[in-house]
Amino acid sequence: EGEAIVAGRVSRVGSDSVTVATHGGESTIRLTGDQRLRRIEAVDASALTVGARVVVIRKPGTDQAASLLVTAVP
Repeated sequence: EGEAIVAGRVSRVGSDSVTVATHGGESTIRLTGDQRLRRIEAVDASALTVGARVVVIRKPGTDQAASLLVTAVP
């Protein structure tokens, strides 16, 4: 709760940081070793459970999902 999301493409990787290129410019985030690092793998709709944390990208001008990322399950 209260986290900030930075979304974009990795433009640089340092020994203790990652730089993400976003629509608004670049953002460099310090890595402390305490963060969780996960790789995304395909899942089906059973991953959508009450309490799951998700990021949804909608198709422009619609209420339909273009893609959905499940970031954590309860």
